[in-house]
Amino acid sequence: MSFEVIWSRSAEHRLSDIVSFYTEHFSEAAAFALARKLLKSTIHLQNTPHVGQCEPLLQDCKLEYRYVVEGDFKVLYTINEQLEQVRVADVFDCRQDPSRLQKIL
Repeated sequence: MSFEVIWSRSAEHRLSDIVSFYTEHFSEAAAFALARKLLKSTIHLQNTPHVGQCEPLLQDCKLEYRYVVEGDFKVLYTINEQLEQVRVADVFDCRQDPSRLQKIL
């Protein structure tokens, strides 16, 4: 069974913000390299959606949020078994205060 990986609009915006920040503070090449890594980190979810750990800071949410880590970032996602979809909900910079994670979703 292969799951479809879908990025939410807010996750796409967060990724765009990260690319803009890295372009401004580092370089365009660094920004796009990071974006590629973050996007690539979700490809294997098509075949193994349960590979990510459950996010303990979001355990009280209605949905179960899982994550994969790429460098300093967590790519948070949910799984819809019935639709065979993985929905990327957000990209979180782990250098931030962890309590912010609960506020962004």
